[in-house]
Amino acid sequence: MNRTGYLKIGNSSVKILQSEKISILNNIKELFSLKLDTLIYYSTASTKEFSILKKCGIPIIKRVTNHDRFAVKNGYRKKEELGVDRLLGSSYFYRKYKKDFVYIDLGTAITVNFIKNGMLIGGYIILNIEKYIEAISTIGKLPKIDIDKFNDTIGKTTSENILNGIGLMYKAFFDKIKNRHLLFVSGGNERLLDIIDYDDYTENADLLELMNYEA
Repeated sequence: MNRTGYLKIGNSSVKILQSEKISILNNIKELFSLKLDTLIYYSTASTKEFSILKKCGIPIIKRVTNHDRFAVKNGYRKKEELGVDRLLGSSYFYRKYKKDFVYIDLGTAITVNFIKNGMLIGGYIILNIEKYIEAISTIGKLPKIDIDKFNDTIGKTTSENILNGIGLMYKAFFDKIKNRHLLFVSGGNERLLDIIDYDDYTENADLLELMNYEA
């Protein structure tokens, strides 16, 4: 029996899909213990990628890149600039619905992808909440804040001003897209879902889409 694993080597974590179960890979020993025949993967972290593949000992390895064929077409002017994670996630939803939509991936960066007539025509890239808070806390004497305490009231302290302002900014951004487009959301930053008030969430759509590739 062929044992295939699907690996996502990201900036903040490494995740594997095997036997229809997604889990975080904490070290190379966990990958080795799965005794895989085939590994299909993509990577956004080249140093981490080299370290993992050098030691994994898997006979057949396929790296999915943005030069491969996807369910959605690459509409960038410079096609090599479009991340493979965005093509994979968009393709997952396009295979299911065959409609125009916006796909948002809540990763280390938040990517917003517009799909029209089966083509990813472009979008936006914005900071996720953690990175935004990290950046704003370097300004003057502004405090570091706990993002778990967000609410939508008017802030009465500096920390509340920062946190509630950030929440308002992200929610307004998502509401504008939700009100104008069919929207699908995926990615690993689930705490952002509470702020943007979005329920129809698919975890790791890009990783799930790897199952459509064969080594």
